[in-house]
Amino acid sequence: MRALITLLASSIWILGTVYHLWTVIIAFQHGLFSGIITLVLPVISEIYWFFKMWGVNTPYIVVSIIFLIITLVISIFNHD
Repeated sequence: MRALITLLASSIWILGTVYHLWTVIIAFQHGLFSGIITLVLPVISEIYWFFKMWGVNTPYIVVSIIFLIITLVISIFNHD
């Protein structure tokens, strides 16, 4: 179990970067200002775009939920 948590913790950086870049691409499709704000404020922007894309971009929503679950699992079981 410890090895799985370590693997998830290591991969969360890559998954987080890909997820944030996807969010930035979505934001830039809605305007230059939206893209810049999303690039600078990742957490707030990802929460905003999660709700904005609800019912519009299902793959993005699924990845958001998976990313949230993985992050919660890591934070619960990683007690270093």
